[in-house]
Amino acid sequence: MGTVPHDEVLLRWTAAFKEKWQKLQDYQRKGIVGPEDAYVIAISGVQLGAIPIDHGISRLPLAVETVFPVGPLAVILNTETHRIEGSRVSERFLIRNSNNAAVPTTPFVDPAYAGVSAVFGCSIDRCADPELPAYLVHNPLARVRIPTGALGATVEEWIAEPAGMLGEFELTKRAAAKASR
Repeated sequence: MGTVPHDEVLLRWTAAFKEKWQKLQDYQRKGIVGPEDAYVIAISGVQLGAIPIDHGISRLPLAVETVFPVGPLAVILNTETHRIEGSRVSERFLIRNSNNAAVPTTPFVDPAYAGVSAVFGCSIDRCADPELPAYLVHNPLARVRIPTGALGATVEEWIAEPAGMLGEFELTKRAAAKASR
């Protein structure tokens, strides 16, 4: 038995995202990336620990937790019967670092990040399958979107569609196809 350092791993992902987003700002100022260019931030979680972790405390991929305000799995308790009636992913708009500073987990609900088309993530460097598990999270506010399936059929994709009130999104998963042997 032991604990999984979900927060520490997510903080490394958010730091990597922030660093690459800041590079995008520089690339745009220099004209390397233009306003009509798609820009995908790739994050490798391979060296973030002895045991590769693909999914965070929400049970969703870390790439999703990095850019959307998804938090720990919460159970729904019936206060009359005291029975668990279901579960849902809670909201988490920020995570605190070791200095107790707030680190946002909301880039893809913030128009300031519209220059990022998607985040591509992978956390392991070897597996029994011929394809490594990889995740692509599309930015619903992106100025330039990339089409689903653009990075191959074996990539699990997460797409957010507007839902409910202004600024709310519903995440859906397009499952990766199994690689043939």
